[in-house]
Amino acid sequence: MKITHIIYSLNTGGTETMLVDIANEQAKTEDVSVIIVNKSINEYIAGKFHDGIKTYRIEREPGSRNPLKLVKFNLLLKEINPDVIHCHNHTLINLIKWPLKGVKYLTVHALNYPIVNFNKYDKLFAISESVKKDILSKGNYKVQVVYNGIHTELITQKKHFKPDAPFKIIQVSRLNHTQKGQHILIEALSLIKKNNPKLQFTADFIGEGESLDYLKKLVDKNDLSQNIRFWGNQTRSFVYQNLHKYDLLVQPSLFEGFGLTVAEAMAAKVPVLVSNINGPMEIIGNGEYGAYFKSEKIDDCADKIERIIKKYEFQKITTLKAYNYCFANFSIESTSEKYLNNY
Repeated sequence: MKITHIIYSLNTGGTETMLVDIANEQAKTEDVSVIIVNKSINEYIAGKFHDGIKTYRIEREPGSRNPLKLVKFNLLLKEINPDVIHCHNHTLINLIKWPLKGVKYLTVHALNYPIVNFNKYDKLFAISESVKKDILSKGNYKVQVVYNGIHTELITQKKHFKPDAPFKIIQVSRLNHTQKGQHILIEALSLIKKNNPKLQFTADFIGEGESLDYLKKLVDKNDLSQNIRFWGNQTRSFVYQNLHKYDLLVQPSLFEGFGLTVAEAMAAKVPVLVSNINGPMEIIGNGEYGAYFKSEKIDDCADKIERIIKKYEFQKITTLKAYNYCFANFSIESTSEKYLNNY
């Protein structure tokens, strides 16, 4: 089967990372190529594609309507002549100007996704049941759920469940507090510090984004500069090799279609605490494989963190169940197989 994935840019986002993993896994048995439309390319990410994958760069300026780039794109697609055309942004279908035999698919990576181009695709993939439900609330589309996958075998597992002081918390995501809710966690930690001044804890935020300055000021305002550190972007290898050193991952998102870092923490046998929104709650089995707090409620977030700390020894049972569930449902092998079976 000839599969061509199409994406606008190749930066450090979750969609791009997922594309690399899926393409590499599919290339073990299929003829896989990737077309990157825009010039915006992170060479480190691009270098992660396996040698057997053909990658093509159209090198269009983002947002450009240069007709020569459009012709180049369509000539290339016609030359490849794929059986499967798998798009990772809904507007990519509008770049295809000539009739092709390939069946056209779109992966919907988020909630509240624009539906304007959905009917131009033969089938939609949703990264969670929550995203599928959101799509179907807007129309009678053909949708199949395929969870995002992770390399569970590359993640180091936690072995000790008697945390030493300080209690170590980690949060991994783009620094965009209006979506990811990092300010909720910071305010919750401030509340914990006021209520339990003797409790020693640290919180590391991994990621970059437009909210960095705002979050740093919030840390200073709450006198948490000795507790909270911002590590910036780190490689996935760094995250996979260091997650197990933490005692808790907190994902306080305000809206989220899935929540890949939650699954990664489960694979590391690290306890997780998420806001009770659809995507992350789906990952933790509505509380069976992790803890949750009321979305946007600072006091409830603080309360749940304190409960986890006080009864930490009980987390070992939950994390083992979470690990087994993650391995069965969120491995990259499972994700690739489901895509191949549904093309």
